[in-house]
Amino acid sequence: MSQVVLFKTDAEKGEGIELAAAHRVKGYPTFVLLNADGKTMERWSGYEKTSFIGAVDGAVADPTTVEQKEARFAKSPTAKDAAKLSEINMSRGDVKEAITLVRRAAELEPTADRRLAVVEGIAYAMHSKHFTAEDLEKERDSFLAIGTKDALSLVRLASALRYGGSEAGKPLILAPALAPALAATEGSTDPAIVKAPPDAELDAFVDNYCKLIGENAPLTMHAAKRTVEELTRLDGKPDFGRTTALVKECFASEDYIEGRTAFMEKR
Repeated sequence: MSQVVLFKTDAEKGEGIELAAAHRVKGYPTFVLLNADGKTMERWSGYEKTSFIGAVDGAVADPTTVEQKEARFAKSPTAKDAAKLSEINMSRGDVKEAITLVRRAAELEPTADRRLAVVEGIAYAMHSKHFTAEDLEKERDSFLAIGTKDALSLVRLASALRYGGSEAGKPLILAPALAPALAATEGSTDPAIVKAPPDAELDAFVDNYCKLIGENAPLTMHAAKRTVEELTRLDGKPDFGRTTALVKECFASEDYIEGRTAFMEKR
């Protein structure tokens, strides 16, 4: 880090607006690492401290510009360069190119981690409308066919499918991944997987969560109760269609829209 000069700007005010446009900033926070000549060496988005440190360390270890990385990949493609260029393209909003590259990385190095990166890439890019639920299902099935038992990978898969399925309006995309994820995580004490509060704090956690739900709109209460009812049906055939519709009603309500608008205006 001693070789890096840090500079922070508000991309929605003053000179920050021009800088954001020049560097194709599409979301916050976005980090752009330049060399002494002003050429981009690395860029990424997100709040993770480990991502920040890892990206800077990686750029120091490979002090090439993005253009040089692209030329190197074109001449001699590797999975590592494909994955890195995918991250760079995703951070500047080139979603289709980013997914093309992450798929190429999986072709060059067909490991479970590379296949999972494809699923996650498509799932978290569903909002872009470049991909369909069928695209996500295909990649999900391809990953599950590997038969991995790695608990963290299966949890990441389930989390990505939950998001992607919700964006696509098909929450049941998650269903085939639930059983292997639950089986792999049963009895796990890995803090990266188990995030429940300690037993001594569990009652207070549940009480506070119930209070949070209770203090919110009746729509939320109705949706929560109906979800519990469906998940505990004795015939084992929950009506996810109805629960999904109720959740959508919550997000479409005037209270939610007003609250979200107020939040965005204060950003």
